[in-house]
Amino acid sequence: MTKICLIPFVFVTISLLVFSPCSEKVHSLSFKKNEKVELVEKEEFKNTDIPHEEEVMVIHMEQEDYKELSDINPNAISEVITDITNFEVSCIKKITDGYLCGGVVKKSKSAYDTSTERNCCYIPYLVKLDQWGYVIWEKEYDYITNTGEINHLCVLDDETIVLSIQSYFYSRRKDTTCIMKCNKNGDELWHKELNNYNCNSIFAKEEVILLGECQNKRDHKTKYNKVSINDYSITQDIAIIKLDKQGEIIEQKNYGGNDFEKLYEAFYHKDKGFIIKGATQSNDGHFGFAGDINHTIIFTACIDDELNIQWVNHHENDHYDFINGQFLLSNDHIYIVGNDKNNTSSNTPTDCKSIFQKYDMDGNILKEVTYRTLLLYMWDKAFHSLTNDRLIIGYGNGDNGLLIVFDQDGNEIRRIVELEVSPSKIIPTEDGGFIVKAVRNIEKIPTSIYSSRMLFDSEVVVIKYDAQYKVEWRKTYDRYKDSRVDFVQPFSDGTVLIE
Repeated sequence: MTKICLIPFVFVTISLLVFSPCSEKVHSLSFKKNEKVELVEKEEFKNTDIPHEEEVMVIHMEQEDYKELSDINPNAISEVITDITNFEVSCIKKITDGYLCGGVVKKSKSAYDTSTERNCCYIPYLVKLDQWGYVIWEKEYDYITNTGEINHLCVLDDETIVLSIQSYFYSRRKDTTCIMKCNKNGDELWHKELNNYNCNSIFAKEEVILLGECQNKRDHKTKYNKVSINDYSITQDIAIIKLDKQGEIIEQKNYGGNDFEKLYEAFYHKDKGFIIKGATQSNDGHFGFAGDINHTIIFTACIDDELNIQWVNHHENDHYDFINGQFLLSNDHIYIVGNDKNNTSSNTPTDCKSIFQKYDMDGNILKEVTYRTLLLYMWDKAFHSLTNDRLIIGYGNGDNGLLIVFDQDGNEIRRIVELEVSPSKIIPTEDGGFIVKAVRNIEKIPTSIYSSRMLFDSEVVVIKYDAQYKVEWRKTYDRYKDSRVDFVQPFSDGTVLIE
């Protein structure tokens, strides 16, 4: 229950650094004499543990420069509305006869006889919806995680379901992945727990293939002489694990060097195997960059079905940064985007550029194109191939956005400016158009002053473009206030699932 109190003769100034995918600003706020401050019960905060505090102070803050967007032709949207409020949806998959929604249910610690670092735990949950959004079945699984989510969900040809349940602990070295396989009715067949493993991608054929990262102890120090434990250095490798139909490990191979490797994204090609984008801080090993380096270097690589590395390319450039650049496999070609390292406040808009590189499946560069984004502080957020063999890149920051359409060789075809949103996802549609999904911040929601995180009341904006790049419809869904919309997911057939 929300309480109001007056704090007399108090003047406190708190400077808070705000960073989110939609905003990057520094805010300062003050509490002055006789100013009203809200107190809320601790249990209202999600994932917040403050021992021995029955009540905590919270603050409100409005988002600067927020501009409400009007809907455009909202009646043209094919919405599928469902109401699955008993768990938090983190993963969704459209199937032939409906939808699969995966997430976790929060439970109190006292409900389970388990040791946990928090005063609550989470249980995996899976729901199947029909094509109209009605629940066909729902399953709660006997697997407890201190905090985590279902981060991958795939359906095999025989309609069996594979889930990846990622658990995040306070110690990074304890991250755990649980792979669970269920029949088409959601009944668990088996699960396999992998300690010190972070699953990035799942590819399911006759066996289940996992691509991710694992941490290892090595009997030598890293090149930076980082802190060692029991005379061993902790490093991180990229790891591929194969599981058989019963969930047993039949093969595992680690790829790394004398420092940290990270996997960003992976695609599967039927002839070449796995095409990956990653990062390395090593100067030896499978992906290491020869020489003395003191920064992270991006690489792309091909690993065949026998788990042998076929080639590695390092994307090291004095002018362009590939760390946050998008990566795509399309029509037997590999594409990667880099952003201007000098994209700073001292630039004029015409100074800001990006680079577009095209490679064949053997890792040979075919094309390199530079182009101007014309917007400061803009980074590529989404990259996809459209049904007409064209490529589209979405740039954005805050409530500013830009869409650029290219042909397969990087020649610019169309530019859509003044988007008023920062595109986080682009979904090609079957009619030759595409849907843009974006999240915008409205104002800060009540948050403990003990918390270092900024949480915002946010809204989801979904925009449909036709094959001629004209807006067919646009609609805004407020996640926290009016309709209590928690999940908005567009699909290639033009439908939008709303929970």
